[in-house]
Amino acid sequence: MPSWRLPMRIELERRADGSPLFSLLSPLIAFGLTVFFGAIMFALLGNDPVEALYLFFIEPWFDVWSLHELMIKAAP
Repeated sequence: MPSWRLPMRIELERRADGSPLFSLLSPLIAFGLTVFFGAIMFALLGNDPVEALYLFFIEPWFDVWSLHELMIKAAP
């Protein structure tokens, strides 16, 4: 059989250690993309994206009941 007809074999190898820069930036990139696409979704639904994201991320830190609920849901 001619060599040009043999299937090419691809092997994936794990890196010895991950990139420290990417390890630091990946959660920040994920958070940024979440906020960006969340704002787009709120805008498409006819809501103010800034107000919606404020209510979702900031307001729970200023109300005792909301802070209590946040801690309950965040606890393992």
